Amino acid sequence: MSFGYPNSFKSLKDANTWVKNFVYWYNYTHLHSEIKFVTPYSRHTGADQEILNSRKIVYEQAKANNPLRWFQSKIKNWDKPLKVGLNNPNLRKGRQSVMVEAA
Repeated sequence: MSFGYPNSFKSLKDANTWVKNFVYWYNYTHLHSEIKFVTPYSRHTGADQEILNSRKIVYEQAKANNPLRWFQSKIKNWDKPLKVGLNNPNLRKGRQSVMVEAA
């Protein structure tokens, strides 16, 4: 599920309900590329480390089982990023960037 931004709401209650559902989805369901495709909730609770470690193991096993499938010598980097940002200048040129130390 993903959320689109509605053009308008029928009532303040409808707007509040939409925002509540969006915030839940954004923090608990949506996988964020800047934090290696985990949720902010898993990042803040530390559960992301186990997820990232598991992904790394899966990729290493897949490469060992079928090395011809891997064109590059390295697997995808699933290490936990130390810094994360909003509007990373490397990803979104022309926008202001905010980088912070990751928890």
